[in-house]
Amino acid sequence: MSNSIPELSFEAIEKGDSISISILKAALEEHGFFSITNHGVSEELLTKCYSLAKDFFNLPRDVKDKYHEKSLKGARGYTPLGIETAVGETIPDQKEFWHHGPNVNDSFDSRIPKNISVSQIADFNNQFDLLFHQLNLLGLKVLSSIALILG
Repeated sequence: MSNSIPELSFEAIEKGDSISISILKAALEEHGFFSITNHGVSEELLTKCYSLAKDFFNLPRDVKDKYHEKSLKGARGYTPLGIETAVGETIPDQKEFWHHGPNVNDSFDSRIPKNISVSQIADFNNQFDLLFHQLNLLGLKVLSSIALILG
C-alpha cells in the first residue's frame, strides 16, 4: 500500500471501463478515499468561491458571529473557533467554518435547514449555491461509479 493519496481522473471513472473501476476499487480498499482530477467543476467558480470565503473569514469576529445559529449545530452558516471537539478529545478544535447546502424548498424534509444568507459580501450565496450544485452532481456521479464496484 502506498502512502500517497490516490489521484483519479473523473473522466476515466465516468466511462465505467474495467480498468478505471479497478483503480477506483483499489483506492477505496487501500485508502478509503481518493482525489479527483478532471472533475468538470468550473475552475472559475472554485477560484471565486475561495476568494469569497477568504473575504468572509476576514470579517470581524462580531460580524461573523451574526451568522452562527447555535440551534443548527453547524448544519448551516458559520461555526466559530472552539465550538467543536473531535471524538475522544477534550480540547476544542481551533478551526472555523462555513456550511452551505442545497437550496431548500417544499420538496425537502422539514428538518433540513435553509442556507444562511450573507449580506456583507456581494454574490456570496449565489456563488456558493452554484458550487454546491456542481459538487452535488459530481458526488452523485461518483456514487454511481462506486455502485458498479458494489454490484
